[in-house]
Amino acid sequence: MESSLTHVMLVSFPSQGHINPLLRLGKLIASKGLLVTFVTTEKPFGKKMRQANEIQDGSLKPVGLGFLRFEFFDDGFSYDDVDNAGLLLTQLEVAGKREIKILVKRYEEKNQPVRCLLNNAFVSWVCDVAEELQIPSAVLWVQSCACFAAYYYYQNQLAKFPTKTEPEIDVEVPFMPLVLKHDEIPSFLHPSSPFSSFADIILQQIERLPTTSSVLIDTFEELERDIIDHMSQVCPEVIINPIGPLFMMAKTTSSDIKGDISDSANQCMDCLDSKEPSSIVYISFGTIVHLKQEQIDEIAHGLLNSGLSFLWVVRPPMEGLSLAPHVLPQELEDKGMIVEWCAQERVLAHPAVACFLSHCGWNSTVEALSSGVPIVCLPQWGDQVTNAVYLVDVFKTGVRLGRGEADEKIVSREVVTEKLLEATVGEKAVELRENARRWKKEAEATVGYGGSSDKNFGEFVDNKLSKLIQRLEVAGKREIKNLVKRYEDKKQPVRCIINNAFVPWVCDVADKLQIPSSVLWVQSCACLTAYYYNQNQLAKFPTKTEPEINVEVPFMPLVLKHDEIPSFLHPSCQYSIFADLILQQIKRLPKTSSVLIDTFEELERDIIDHMSQLCPEVIINPIGPLFMMAKTTSSDIKGDISDSANQCMEWLDSKEPSSIVYISFGTVVHVKQEQIDEIAHGLLNSGLSFLWVVRPPTEGLSRAPHVLPRE
Repeated sequence: MESSLTHVMLVSFPSQGHINPLLRLGKLIASKGLLVTFVTTEKPFGKKMRQANEIQDGSLKPVGLGFLRFEFFDDGFSYDDVDNAGLLLTQLEVAGKREIKILVKRYEEKNQPVRCLLNNAFVSWVCDVAEELQIPSAVLWVQSCACFAAYYYYQNQLAKFPTKTEPEIDVEVPFMPLVLKHDEIPSFLHPSSPFSSFADIILQQIERLPTTSSVLIDTFEELERDIIDHMSQVCPEVIINPIGPLFMMAKTTSSDIKGDISDSANQCMDCLDSKEPSSIVYISFGTIVHLKQEQIDEIAHGLLNSGLSFLWVVRPPMEGLSLAPHVLPQELEDKGMIVEWCAQERVLAHPAVACFLSHCGWNSTVEALSSGVPIVCLPQWGDQVTNAVYLVDVFKTGVRLGRGEADEKIVSREVVTEKLLEATVGEKAVELRENARRWKKEAEATVGYGGSSDKNFGEFVDNKLSKLIQRLEVAGKREIKNLVKRYEDKKQPVRCIINNAFVPWVCDVADKLQIPSSVLWVQSCACLTAYYYNQNQLAKFPTKTEPEINVEVPFMPLVLKHDEIPSFLHPSCQYSIFADLILQQIKRLPKTSSVLIDTFEELERDIIDHMSQLCPEVIINPIGPLFMMAKTTSSDIKGDISDSANQCMEWLDSKEPSSIVYISFGTVVHVKQEQIDEIAHGLLNSGLSFLWVVRPPTEGLSRAPHVLPRE
């Protein structure tokens, strides 16, 4: 089954802040019916991610309608020396290019060809691999669109930026709502930055934009509309797709697939449950930022002086760094809770949280905005300084505590107290929270049905599926023509071509070769009529603006409610690509001589007669039930490749007439275990005997088999 799915490979830089959003995107893509392979390095994530997700390399986990798996490769870097960023990036590129090519080739040989390569910006060399292998590529940008614009303008010399000789130049980018001071641009772009290797790697991604099909950004139109529109015009060669907030978009997908390899402190949620609304300061500085102990001391005493209760995430230093763990004053322990890690999304969504003291990484920024929580901003470097100025001056949900690491200042405890109280008490706090709630409402709308991010993501996935279908059409047309010619040469000319509705292009081949054609319709005549009426606009159907319209078709014995029409025709359906295929077949009906339908006149007489009058150019032929019509033919030619359990017939022979409930959900549908449990117990309570077909998972999938109660 997995070989029939569009295969997308995601490659991530080995950092928690990069893995989390890319994995959210991977789960989203898989949930729409695609196969996703998520790739990152063996160290430091391989072992821990295997344990967290209970997986083996290459094993598939079901996500919605599709599947996701993990692959890890050795980049040859010694993580005892993580301070050497330049060496890490160089070795990662050399090993990564080699290993990604090997993985792509391996899956090609397994008949699971990669149809799209998708990376985040710190592994821009993935675009080179994609171009070399002639695979479409896309990029997930995990900073704001404002930062994307800043890097683009810098790389293409479209604006003046600070230099070594003029380090205090302010930067003006069209359609940004403010001029960025020299210490407010992404700090990697400043000549004083000690992280020039990271600037280089991001700018390499900007340079490679013409080789990618789209840039997916973890933001949303309502948050950065002007700069998104501007960048779409500045970069016409690439589609700018705001699809965030990803943490909200991915909430409906599988929650048992984790990118966060830290243990989550569940007890912190119990602590929050016991607190009053808007009474807690949440403090976290992400996975990489490591503040000086002196600054930690000032924050701790400022917090004590404020009298506010808190939840503080104090992470141990990253493995391989020669950094001492942070030490907090003992008197803090009675005033709040200190943990090594927690589920940040859940914490920020909790009503007890009043504000968030943060480093202003983009993940944290978007999560706070979307949860309606004001931020006390203590940025350090990179995009954090830009995010902080936007939070304070543009989004109006932030209070500035510091200007960044380049400022080389320790923020005093007095200032910490002042800013914490400003964000939690008084008129300014009310204003901040009102603004934050407004952004929360906007975020909820954008990821909801018909919202801008929902729509943008749907278009991205549809584009990938449509390319697979296009390949099938191109290859199919070629191969059918070759087969027809081969049999012509053998003096066995094809006199008629019959197809089913998901390969409507077969009609074009028949038309071109001047061979009569027919279509086998494997749904009801009622469904054929619904598609025909939709394609030819003969009745009103649900739309995005009017999703609950009921549909009335002449000679149908009832009016179809909006959720009773074939679901592919509903605007909320995630399979619009399949609706397009079927409607293409309807459009091609004049090219065919007849439509053979697996139904019979006595079952659908009125609608069959109506369709025959409506489509005089084609013969409507009800020839079913086909399974009964075919009983007189050879029984040793099988389309069903599953083994049949003959013993069940012997068991049925032993039962009374009309005493058995037969249960089966076909070959594709996989009902949730929770629903299986309810059916099983409902069956037990009914007292009825049954024959239940419980299909094992498709071979190669790490999907758990359905489990039925022993009784």
